[in-house]
Amino acid sequence: MKPVVTPLQMRDIEQRAIAGGVSALLLMERAAEGLVDHLQQILGPLHGKAVAFFCGPGNNGGDGLAAARLLRTCGGKPWIVLLDRPVSTEAIHQWEQVQSLGLSVVVPDALPPVDAVVDALFGTGFNRAPGGEAAAMIEHINSLGVPVLAADIPSGMDGRGGTVPGVCVHACRTLSFQWIKAGHLLSHYPEWVGELHAADIGLELPGGVSGMLQALEPDDLKRLVPTRPRAAHKGSNGRALLYCGSPGMAGAAAMAALGCLRAGAGLTTIACEEKLFPILQMLVPNAQCAAIERVVMAPPRHDVLLAGCGLGVEETTWERLLQLYDPAQPAVLDADALTLLSRHPLKLGGNTLITPHVGEAARLLKSTVQAVAADLPAAAQALRQQYGGVVLLKSHCSVIHDGERTVLNPVGSPVLAKGGSGDALAGMATALMAQGLSAFDAGCTASLWLGRAAQLAEIHMGVHSPLTGEVLQFLGEAQRS
Repeated sequence: MKPVVTPLQMRDIEQRAIAGGVSALLLMERAAEGLVDHLQQILGPLHGKAVAFFCGPGNNGGDGLAAARLLRTCGGKPWIVLLDRPVSTEAIHQWEQVQSLGLSVVVPDALPPVDAVVDALFGTGFNRAPGGEAAAMIEHINSLGVPVLAADIPSGMDGRGGTVPGVCVHACRTLSFQWIKAGHLLSHYPEWVGELHAADIGLELPGGVSGMLQALEPDDLKRLVPTRPRAAHKGSNGRALLYCGSPGMAGAAAMAALGCLRAGAGLTTIACEEKLFPILQMLVPNAQCAAIERVVMAPPRHDVLLAGCGLGVEETTWERLLQLYDPAQPAVLDADALTLLSRHPLKLGGNTLITPHVGEAARLLKSTVQAVAADLPAAAQALRQQYGGVVLLKSHCSVIHDGERTVLNPVGSPVLAKGGSGDALAGMATALMAQGLSAFDAGCTASLWLGRAAQLAEIHMGVHSPLTGEVLQFLGEAQRS
């Protein structure tokens, strides 16, 4: 996992470092060096290459001015477009350096043809819609049709939640300084972030920074997925009880069971109406079926309960769920179980994992989809505060939160934008808990594992055609890669 910071945290870290003797100008020089390095990666040798630097009045603009100066030393042709005169001490220093070298400063309409653009208008702390000349400059950048390298964040994007309240630079690459910012990963416009990289500018994470986030990476799977002894047997790999499925929604139960089995559960039992038995036994022959009427009276031995996938939202369903649910035991609540929970709020056990998507989270919080989507970490924290347990809030960048830790999972693919993905994820998390993982670790592992499998399915099958069952077939390759 890698650290992720918010703009406020980054400002706090920088201020601590400067108070401790680190030169603010040195940090800016290192940021500028990173920008020039990445320009070279995009353009190749920089000698003779023309690059436009769109610079704002703050330190982000100062980074751009410093990079323009360094490009000149590489034999490049920098053109500077100023939104406004620099106002910060460091940016003013860089502006004086630029003037002493006689670098060209132009207005957008007078900009000659260039090979690339560096967007240094606004930094990660900018969180409103650009207006006036700033908006016009952003639109001009987007119209040039050349590669755009964003300094820290595309101008117009909020560095905390990634929202875009107005126009925004469309970058092909973003170079974040020191650490990835939360907005890079949470934004609903990752195509405007482009390739995301981080440049080491010499800062270190101090102790005592509150609310730190972490982001999962594909390599984390190697340590997260449980190891399996060579002498393992089905009874040693966990028993899962799935209260899932109803007439017309047997497929949801099947996907949950298939996810559960593919993620390594030793024994999987689906509790449902008997009329569903033939369908489920055909779809998932490795799973057992048991009549729900008998299960609520005498539940079979199990390590984890999963409830909700294709279950329906009748009151009798909620009554049966309450008979099966023990807050002291591991459980996963998904889909219809969450709809029922929103109607009958209760405090969940500490090892209960809830897996809402944004719409379900909005119902649980009596909020709106827009409000939840605008700040996913805050929504996950609110869910945890109201219901307890562990929260896996599913989105393009999922959030896992247990009251103390918050982890983001940006690993995924549009392949998962299809019915059945959430059912498979719930089944996988159930299997991982049955094998001994905590609700938090199971949520992280299942989300990352399915996301990586979806990426591989996209590589092999394209973005549109893979079905959920086919994505699950890539779990093995995802674990090994």
